[in-house]
Amino acid sequence: MNAVIATMRKSPYVLVGTLGLILALAALLNQLRGVLVPASPDFLWQIATGAPLAAAMGYQWVLFIQRMTGFAANPRLHYVAHRWVGVFATLLFALHGVRFGYYWMTALAVVFFLTALSGLFNREVVRYSKPWIFQTWLVLHIAFSSVMVPLIVVHVWVALAYQR
Repeated sequence: MNAVIATMRKSPYVLVGTLGLILALAALLNQLRGVLVPASPDFLWQIATGAPLAAAMGYQWVLFIQRMTGFAANPRLHYVAHRWVGVFATLLFALHGVRFGYYWMTALAVVFFLTALSGLFNREVVRYSKPWIFQTWLVLHIAFSSVMVPLIVVHVWVALAYQR
């Protein structure tokens, strides 16, 4: 327990991210309707929460590409930004997600949770004893993020096509 408290003190984004995931799950299970999320979210609410969420997700990919191509002026700053933007995205997801929905929407929600959860288990939080364990974690985190992109595109397309 002391290790968990020490981690939270050293890396406060872990606590905020965990609370964001709990709030997002509660929102999807309709526990936050009328509290944080309007009782019946309208199209404007979805746009107001979805646009910054999409921007945050896009920014994550910009940071990743900059790090991979060597254009990151300060890689440490990029990692810090990546973690906090991920936490911010999780909080936005809690405000944006109103229900699990159909299969592909449930898939998007599950993949989002897996991406966020794997992000919280980064090298700063979990001391990976072997390099291959860290590499496996990294591949999974990037894979979950990659799967999320087409699901987001389909979600936006369907939401805009069927908005009333």
